[in-house]
Amino acid sequence: MKYIFIINPAAGQGKARSFWLPKIQKLVKERELPYELHNTLSFQEGVNYIRQRCETGEEIRFYGCGGDGTLNCLVNGAFGYPNASVGVLPTGTGNDFVRSFSNSQKFRSLDAQVDGTVRPVDVIRCTDARGSQIAVNMINIGVDAAVVDMAQEMKKKPLIRGPLAYGVAVVKVLTGKVGFPVRLQFDGGDVVEEEALLVAIGNGGFCGGGFHAAPQCSVSDGLMDVCFIRNIPKRKIARLILKYRAGTHVTDPECQGIITYRQCRKLQLTPLLLEDENQEWLAVDGEVTECLDTGFEILPGGVNFIVPLGCEMR
Repeated sequence: MKYIFIINPAAGQGKARSFWLPKIQKLVKERELPYELHNTLSFQEGVNYIRQRCETGEEIRFYGCGGDGTLNCLVNGAFGYPNASVGVLPTGTGNDFVRSFSNSQKFRSLDAQVDGTVRPVDVIRCTDARGSQIAVNMINIGVDAAVVDMAQEMKKKPLIRGPLAYGVAVVKVLTGKVGFPVRLQFDGGDVVEEEALLVAIGNGGFCGGGFHAAPQCSVSDGLMDVCFIRNIPKRKIARLILKYRAGTHVTDPECQGIITYRQCRKLQLTPLLLEDENQEWLAVDGEVTECLDTGFEILPGGVNFIVPLGCEMR
């Protein structure tokens, strides 16, 4: 088996390589592991590199040194290859996928990673007019996606990093226009068509550096969790966001009538924006693109994931 470490030079404000490289070199020397290092030049270059390595048929463990976006790159590259498994050495802004596991601090231990077990986890296939991509953690539309986009700008500023970048982004986004009309169809049946504040579609339960958007999520139950929050007056949003971060929004009596929370296997999302209105954004594991008419489908056990020793899937 080969160990390949994929380093995202931009992750951790450019510190992923300096943080992990000495630790990797020490570990592979001590354990005499066959390994490779690869610095990604772009998302697509990383996906192409991983696919090329998978096509050799060799059993490979890919470890992404970065955040949820880096893990998403690994997942899209390794998807469909049973000889490949993926893991993440968290060094990103949010590091949200690992929050769906107990003892998530073990993800920062290379020994626990190498001694970990490979477990199948679900993924979500997202399909629109541009093609298909795979998500392993969460898709966000509306305020959530706008916050992700703003956080990318905030973390470029001195002293603003990690969850703080998301906190500052929330404040800035809520000073602008919020709310967008959308149509959701669950499993080809029930339809919700209203103005939304946000929509979160989760395989993992967390987004935005620790917001527990989908508290009933499991990464291996064959279902995706959809949290639809109706648009509300701005004066009420701050209180809602505190509940949304804590994951109590789904059961809190004050949120009844505001939130629709459903589990499903397929979802069709159609933005209903007029031509002269601003485009909404879609954040797939933190990677932001325009939101189009999009289908989402859960793929049970779609990728092999490396669970560090001492961790368990929630």
